[in-house]
Amino acid sequence: MSINEDIVLDWGQPFYHMLKPFIDMDMLESFMLYYKRNMAQNPTKPCKDAELFLRGLYQQQIPVVVLSSSLYELIEFDLEALGLFGMITQVFDSEVIEKPKPSPHALLLPINWLQKNLNVSPSQCIYVGDSLSDMECSRNQVDFFAVLSGSISRQTFLLNGLPENKIVENLGELYTILFSD
Repeated sequence: MSINEDIVLDWGQPFYHMLKPFIDMDMLESFMLYYKRNMAQNPTKPCKDAELFLRGLYQQQIPVVVLSSSLYELIEFDLEALGLFGMITQVFDSEVIEKPKPSPHALLLPINWLQKNLNVSPSQCIYVGDSLSDMECSRNQVDFFAVLSGSISRQTFLLNGLPENKIVENLGELYTILFSD
């Protein structure tokens, strides 16, 4: 199996778990510097209409919470490079989530934080994701929309029980669904 195939199999696992087979954890600091330098030279590309979506939510004072298997510093680095970090209300990374996606427990900390700090109930939330682990994480807790910006196809989401009206091509389409009269 190739390194790329191994990464695909572990994609979505907590960041350190994903790295362990490939680097010595004693070299983590050097790896992070290399990774950031490489990302600065090859910046992440946002999914279609991400800026439109986030800007629209921000202007309406709708909180955006990120739940990620990555690390806070890398999430911040990528979003800052895209000029989007200021539109994010809170980030929950793999360092603070006790049970990773797809466990529904991964969503408990963000839900509790929203209730305690912003008086937002789960019924007022939606989870937007691009993977089956995102969909599973949200199950029976908050409404889920799949955006087809990842490697999972519409058909795969459908086969796993997600209704057609909960699958969008991009974040612009989702914004229109959520905010059209």
